[in-house]
Amino acid sequence: MKKVLTFLFLFTLSVYSAFATHNRAGEITYKHISGLNYEVTITTYTKESSTAADRTELEIAWGDGLTDILQRDNGNGVLLGNDIKMNKYIGTHVYPGPGQYIISMLDPNRNSEIVNMIGSVNLAFYIESTLIISPFGSGSYNNSPLLLNPPVDNACLNRFFIHNAGATDPDGDSLSYELIDVRQDAGVVVTGYYIPPNVSINAVTGDLVWNVPGVIGEFNFAFIIKEWRKNGNSVKLIGSVVRDLQVNVSPCNNNPPVISSLIDTCVNANTFLEYNISATDSDGNTVTLEATGGPFIVQNPAQFQQGVTNTGNVSANLTWQVKCSHVRNAPYTVLVKAFDNGVPSLSDYKSFNIKVVGPSPKNPSAGPSGNNILVNWDVSICSEVTSYKIYRRTGSYGFIPSHCELGVPFYTGFSLVATVQGHANNSYLDPNLVHGQQYCYMIVAVFPDGAESYASEEVCSELKKNVPIMTNVSVEQTALNGRIYTAWSAPDEVDTIQHPGPYRYLIHRSEGMSGSNYQLIDSTALSTNFYDTIYTDIKVNTFANPNNYKVELVNRNLSPNGFYQIGYTHPAASVWLEVTPVSTGNALNLSWQVNVPWLNYSYDIFKYNESSLSFDSIGTTTATSYIDTGLINNRSYCYYIKSRGEYSIDGINKPLINLSQENCGQPKDTEPPCSPAYTVIGDCDLIKNTLNWKLIEGDCLNDAVSYTVYFKPFLEGPFEKIKTIEGNIPVEFIHERSNSIAGCYFITATDEYNNESQYIDSICVDNCPVYELPNVFSPDGDNINDYFQPFPYRFVESIDLKIMNRWGQLMFETNKPGINWNGVNVTTNKPCSEGVYYYICTVNEIRLSGIEPRVLKGFFHLFRNANVIPQTQD
Repeated sequence: MKKVLTFLFLFTLSVYSAFATHNRAGEITYKHISGLNYEVTITTYTKESSTAADRTELEIAWGDGLTDILQRDNGNGVLLGNDIKMNKYIGTHVYPGPGQYIISMLDPNRNSEIVNMIGSVNLAFYIESTLIISPFGSGSYNNSPLLLNPPVDNACLNRFFIHNAGATDPDGDSLSYELIDVRQDAGVVVTGYYIPPNVSINAVTGDLVWNVPGVIGEFNFAFIIKEWRKNGNSVKLIGSVVRDLQVNVSPCNNNPPVISSLIDTCVNANTFLEYNISATDSDGNTVTLEATGGPFIVQNPAQFQQGVTNTGNVSANLTWQVKCSHVRNAPYTVLVKAFDNGVPSLSDYKSFNIKVVGPSPKNPSAGPSGNNILVNWDVSICSEVTSYKIYRRTGSYGFIPSHCELGVPFYTGFSLVATVQGHANNSYLDPNLVHGQQYCYMIVAVFPDGAESYASEEVCSELKKNVPIMTNVSVEQTALNGRIYTAWSAPDEVDTIQHPGPYRYLIHRSEGMSGSNYQLIDSTALSTNFYDTIYTDIKVNTFANPNNYKVELVNRNLSPNGFYQIGYTHPAASVWLEVTPVSTGNALNLSWQVNVPWLNYSYDIFKYNESSLSFDSIGTTTATSYIDTGLINNRSYCYYIKSRGEYSIDGINKPLINLSQENCGQPKDTEPPCSPAYTVIGDCDLIKNTLNWKLIEGDCLNDAVSYTVYFKPFLEGPFEKIKTIEGNIPVEFIHERSNSIAGCYFITATDEYNNESQYIDSICVDNCPVYELPNVFSPDGDNINDYFQPFPYRFVESIDLKIMNRWGQLMFETNKPGINWNGVNVTTNKPCSEGVYYYICTVNEIRLSGIEPRVLKGFFHLFRNANVIPQTQD
């Protein structure tokens, strides 16, 4: 019975393999239902004639370790012609939680005779998609892109071919495209797969191009469509779909139709869009137009006469009544397909984008409210708006957005000052503003995904001039007891009924730029008007620090204090100039700090002229720094800065001129010269190291006047200066030591201002020690070979030598490298007899790493008469 069952099983497999030529192409897509519940659709394109392999159900792997059987959802499938059938299998699944899940389907077999793989009929068909469920819950769920064009297409031999999946993302996420290998299982490429030459895919549009097919037959390609979503200032991957595509290449004389150029467009919400699309066919075939994409899958979708047909050329209009609900950050992509009725039918694809833009906020207004300005605007006509951005600049710009220029661009000088949340929140109080300035505002509406509307009209306002406004803090004398001129513009909108006078100005001063500790230093005389607006501060330290001033306007009354405050200026500080040498020398860097409520638009630089004994203007800049070049090192130069500025409202003197303190500096060369490039060549025989160096060409200064050689004998330990050589030409230096060449070197260059170049990597050399012992000696007093001693040796610090007879008795020992043993027994002090003696010698060699021991073992013959050679003994 077992034999029969085995036979039946093998027979079934063989029949299945023989007749199950089946899968052509397909993909897996998914849709978020609610919470962790997703609906997944497997779409396959199969060989219609392969009825034996028709699948009424497929197994799906959800990616969380679970699988299910999905029933075909579109009846017996949809016949597309050319022996192609489309099948859809739909199921739902609740995932256990946030994470990344690879949804996959594997089904044997592919259709036979696919050219760019081996034995396709015996290879499984595998597709997958990646679902990423974010842990951040609501608002971060994702739907896969929809692929609106079938993944089966025709190409002509030696003719340009193009295909587009017609992918559109219902969430408005950005899509990218990438060719990958066709697979037969997870991570397993089909056997013998290759991509033919000149096949590529556009990463942005998804156009798959083959220029040109050179072989007849069916080819399969795979590409991955990745979804990207903006997350703050970054973009993150949120999912992907893999499509398996089949292209049938056949010989033909047909030419594909050509779609006319399509241009991206912008359209305002609550307006009507009409966009003409046309195509022509050079062969005079009947041409059919189709349009797919985002505008067709939203509520209140765009309209297009799908399948409109004509001979030779065809034209139709895409129309769309655009609503506020269509506004989003990403444009809507429309993919147009034109195909003819030639044999085979050929296609052309083109795409264009429609950007739906929210209307600008209407009727903005701005007006003063104390030290604040209140900005208002109409609630947006789009109920989808979630917030408003408020932009501000000092002074008017007059920005009018260009077509599709959204938000408020940076070049206008506007800055984002606030974002107010809520559709109905249509006002903003801008606090703590400066009197004397005109403030201009623009408002932008923001939609749920961050899409911005056109900017509103510019609206401007200013605070009432009901307080004094500082105009001058100008240094007149630089000294420990110097002098500063201050002035302010009198208020002209004081409520004199509420504040009848008389009036007085109180002058406050604080040391430093920021003004953190104000002291009352003086006041003006009582007056019935506001015209006493100048004060010169004397005996103030203008040499050591800047000084900050503010002026308070008070009204006299009968209260115990006698005065109450009406208002005060914003503080203003004197321009503070610092002068520092430029590291390369012969130049000084002038930089200055400014802290004033008005806008300085230029600065004049003045320099003391020792010939005319006065200051001359040497330049003007809008920056707060200046480099004065061509100077003589170690000579003193003195400067001051004249600032020019203004308030943006009328009624205040223009320009406002203020001077810094005088400050002096001496240029100094503090930049070291280039480190020299050098070599070290060691010579073990002559026991010397030769160093050569030259200047490095580059941006650093080649102004060396001397070179310094640093050395250390071992890797461990500090460097020491061993030689300084005057001059700036390439130099050679020979370093000789009595018993070693081992060591490390580096060389620096020093300029005339004693700036020394930086340490760079050292160069090290090592010894090549030599120490060998003889195998015979004859201490017989004839002055020939009378002593046991090494051959000429080098780089040896010491030894530990022991000489023994054949019975292991010690005959001699020493730690002196020269040895010089005369053959006398160290114990008996008698001459050793002729014979063979053994030694063990530890040689302590001088190396770069330190003293390293090396052990020598051997024997030698001792002869008492050099003319007599002892007989060999067993």
